[in-house]
Amino acid sequence: MALLKKLLFIAVLLYSIGVSAMNYYVSNAGSDSNNGTSTATPWATLSKVNSGSFVAGDSILFRRGDTFYGSFTTTWSGNSTNSIVFAAYGTGANPIITGFSTVSGWTDMGSNIWESTSAVSALTFCNMLTIGGVNTPMGRYPKVTAANKGYYTFQTSSGYTSLTSSDLTGTPNWTDAEVVIRSQAFHLKRSFVTSQSGSTINFGSIGESMSNGNGFFFQNDIRCCTQQNEWFYNASTGKVRIYSTTQPSNVKLSTVENLITINSNYLVFKNLQFTGANSNALYCWDHSPRYNHVKVTNCNFNQNGVTGIYVLINYLTVSGCLFSDINTTACETSFGANDSILNNTVTKIGLFHGMRNNKTYTMANGTIDCGNVSKWTVWNNKITNVGFNGISCWASDTIHIQYNYVDTFCQVLDDGGGIYLYSDTSTAFHYGRIFSNVCLNGIGAVEGSTFVHHGHGIYLDQGTGSINVAYNSCSNNAGSGLYITSAGYNKVRWNKCFNNSENGLSYQYFGSKKFIPTHDTIVNNILVAKTNGSGSFDYQKCFYLYFSDTTKYRAAFWADSNYYARPYAQTTVVFVNAAFPNWLKNIAQWKGFSGKDIHTLGTPQTVTTVNDEYFYYNETSNTKSISLPVPMIDVKSTKYASNITLQPYSSAILLVDYNPAPVSLISKSLKYKGKIVKYKTKNVKYK
Repeated sequence: MALLKKLLFIAVLLYSIGVSAMNYYVSNAGSDSNNGTSTATPWATLSKVNSGSFVAGDSILFRRGDTFYGSFTTTWSGNSTNSIVFAAYGTGANPIITGFSTVSGWTDMGSNIWESTSAVSALTFCNMLTIGGVNTPMGRYPKVTAANKGYYTFQTSSGYTSLTSSDLTGTPNWTDAEVVIRSQAFHLKRSFVTSQSGSTINFGSIGESMSNGNGFFFQNDIRCCTQQNEWFYNASTGKVRIYSTTQPSNVKLSTVENLITINSNYLVFKNLQFTGANSNALYCWDHSPRYNHVKVTNCNFNQNGVTGIYVLINYLTVSGCLFSDINTTACETSFGANDSILNNTVTKIGLFHGMRNNKTYTMANGTIDCGNVSKWTVWNNKITNVGFNGISCWASDTIHIQYNYVDTFCQVLDDGGGIYLYSDTSTAFHYGRIFSNVCLNGIGAVEGSTFVHHGHGIYLDQGTGSINVAYNSCSNNAGSGLYITSAGYNKVRWNKCFNNSENGLSYQYFGSKKFIPTHDTIVNNILVAKTNGSGSFDYQKCFYLYFSDTTKYRAAFWADSNYYARPYAQTTVVFVNAAFPNWLKNIAQWKGFSGKDIHTLGTPQTVTTVNDEYFYYNETSNTKSISLPVPMIDVKSTKYASNITLQPYSSAILLVDYNPAPVSLISKSLKYKGKIVKYKTKNVKYK
């Protein structure tokens, strides 16, 4: 009888699972009056999906090649055995979930200004508008092509709500226009002007103080629309106006705030495209307890107004996705745990100064970004052409950032990095690893900011601690390759930095900060300055030490067994701030002054031209063989005759070898007419 009961229970369980796990289909050719349970009877709209009732194991499948307008909220959860899946069926391109609406009619207002004949949106802001499929920023004044990249300068400010500028006279009066303020080197804040009196404008609070001498400009006002395709959105009428010499065509704007709001657990999204969200494609705000176990795989996030993903979720995995043409952030994951961002391609993020919008979604700032998380993994992502930090993390524990390629960053905001960490909290020190990343071409955005800090390769900002930074490659950054300030208990080892405009590695303490650096280790790094520098400070140095308190640096860090190489002008390679005597030092002087770097060496040879210095890198997950144009040598005196093999996410800094080793005489044999004939190869020397 007991066995019979068990068998009956198993049968009922299997039956219930079989009954409950269903596939539901959605197609542009369907009807919401259908049952949706087959490809012959699909539903038609996201509204029908939103009103559905799904259980663990169900799949909601959208037909490939179709586009679905609108949004839905997940209120149904899967379980640890069976998630609820949102995916694709059929053949062709991935199905598109969109928030774009097309402007269908235009009224000629004169002077090349066209207005949508009807209201096109009910939203307060328009964060995304495309013309001919191209993401197009609002009109602004001054123009980005003007002096100082279109920034006026304010001399004074008051609190969070007022500034005064000699560039303003009161005519025109910018009341009701939007003002974009470079409040800090690393922030752009937006607000609407409430009044203007002469050279002073008042506006809604931007939430932080402003650095006097910084810049600002105006937008979202018809007076800013004086060039082709510049636009302005009037929230009071819901209409858009565009400057165009001919009637505009193929104009779309985002009219849905968030495409999918996640309010449940155990979900999978795969093989879908999300586009046209006014704010976020996938969105999940604060919930207690946290929603958890969400996977996003092989999806495309394109032309969304604020972010692709903005979530507070535990056990989130984002893998194999493409993020492109998004106006602020690709992926924001904060206040969660066990989140993983893996194998994604990210490009063209946050490139328009006036379109970065973190007024409501305040955490969104970097490209792949998190804050207050535990166990955050960012692995094997390719990030190119972004406005601010490539990967950024603040006040978090147990982070693992490895095998990422970050190229061309900090183009709109400054004082950031390809990889940036920060923690200005009482629990300052965290555990983490930053291993085997390649960070190139940090541009720096100095216009509109008095605080020029540029873009650094890897940046450990104040309070960052217990981070192991190893095997990374940083080159061609406008700032430093490695930049460490007011941080402690970090290990910086086996990194390579080449041709960074300021320094290979900067180590700093400014005194006023609460964290006094201590127990940092800087060993086995290769820091190569390519050029002879410029200016009286001769900035391009291998190592830069700045301590406002000249007594604290001795206990702050230990450095040894590094290579400080400056092949073109092997003279001074270390720069200390002016509070110390003789701020430019060669290796011997630095050793005597600091008592550090006892086993550190310089270049094995000097070069007569910077063109004889080479940097090779491998930004892929496979080994890479590189053919060399001439024999070369590295700073450890290893010689390479004709090629070099680089491991994944590694690099080599090489010099033309002015004294290459001759090819050795090699005894060989061959068979000729049945006889063994021995011979020797010719001794070859390179000139």
